[in-house]
Amino acid sequence: MPRRDSEVHSYAFIRDNLQELGWDIRNPARNPKGQVYSQNECLTHPLIREQLVLDRPENVVCVSERAFWVIEAKPTHSQLDKALAEALDYAKTINRS
Repeated sequence: MPRRDSEVHSYAFIRDNLQELGWDIRNPARNPKGQVYSQNECLTHPLIREQLVLDRPENVVCVSERAFWVIEAKPTHSQLDKALAEALDYAKTINRS
């Protein structure tokens, strides 16, 4: 059977590292101190939803009320450049407002 990598394996790694770096990884829509939206959760934020419509990155980190960082995951290290480019596109889209 061929090996199939999945970006799902990176989700826990990303969240654990965000938490280690001091970010509150709780969903900001459910907890006022939370700072990290995961996948569909970001669409609960009106500004993000307005900009992304139905697109959704793996994580959106709320740096401030109107500034956001985006984390995009890929299944293999060889796709990190693609993940970075997509994250930058998402961030530019969100932050253009």
